[in-house]
Amino acid sequence: MPPYIIMPLFILSFLLLPTLSYASDDGPRVENLTETEIKYAHIYYYYNLTEHILPARDGDVSSGGYKFFIPAPERMAGITYVGHAARFRMVLERARKGERLRIGAIGGSITAGQGVGGARFTYIKKFIDWLNIVMPPNDTSGSPTAQQANFPTPSVDGANGTHPQHDFVNGAVPGTESAYSSSCLHHHLIPEPDLVFVDYAVSDLPSAPWTSEGHIRRPMERLVRKVLDLPTRPAVVLVNMFAMGPSYGKYWYTAERDFMEFATYYSLPAVSLKAAVLPAAYAGGPEKLALGAIFNGGLNHPGRGGHVVVFEVLVTLVMKTQRRFWRP
Repeated sequence: MPPYIIMPLFILSFLLLPTLSYASDDGPRVENLTETEIKYAHIYYYYNLTEHILPARDGDVSSGGYKFFIPAPERMAGITYVGHAARFRMVLERARKGERLRIGAIGGSITAGQGVGGARFTYIKKFIDWLNIVMPPNDTSGSPTAQQANFPTPSVDGANGTHPQHDFVNGAVPGTESAYSSSCLHHHLIPEPDLVFVDYAVSDLPSAPWTSEGHIRRPMERLVRKVLDLPTRPAVVLVNMFAMGPSYGKYWYTAERDFMEFATYYSLPAVSLKAAVLPAAYAGGPEKLALGAIFNGGLNHPGRGGHVVVFEVLVTLVMKTQRRFWRP
């Protein structure tokens, strides 16, 4: 079949996916999914990161330490920019040495947990749980956690572990754009952060008139600059999620393509759900990346599969960055 016929059919399959629905307590809803998509939708739904963690040497997760479910080519494709990542490298080194980090996440409804059954099933919660296991702080001394300090944490999972944990606040607010967080940053970001994850690729409008006055990318850049200029000089990671509805099923029709300008200019590590999944799906790649298995969280949100993909891409980013840091 000629490529010009395949591509419209591929886009049409995107537009059918909004009929898929949300995670429930009994498992993912699987209407309109193929047998393969149903199989992997259930695997992602019950994904348990503790079953994938392997022994590592002295916290050096770059030596191994994780049994990935997503193939390496797709995980590497999902790391869309690294740059010198100086702040990110320093934060990882501090974590490796056992320092207690203060980590925040800001974004919209995807990072808040809509479409997957709540915040405890998001990519960021999985990442924090993984970090607490493989590079926990040496002790519980220091400033109180965000919850102990009564900081507003509407999206934070309340489960407590049995070992010391890094301080973490998920400050994502459903239905908001970067302009909101830029104006109300202190209400949603953990005080004195060391590491901040920013996700507005779906929430912000996809098109940007760069040449006009007051263009719509100014709030995002203002937000990035505000976070970078905080007294603690935190590391920032751009997380670019993807959903079928806002993009109209088009690979390029998201704010992510403009956000990459900020990644390269400010040397911010960036990860991308669409870069990890869509090219492989279009080319008939691994069946575990079948679209229905990843994008079954409704019109505006990926399902749990999308969060698993981004989580494993973030772990890969950490390993890649640490490997380059320790083995120049």
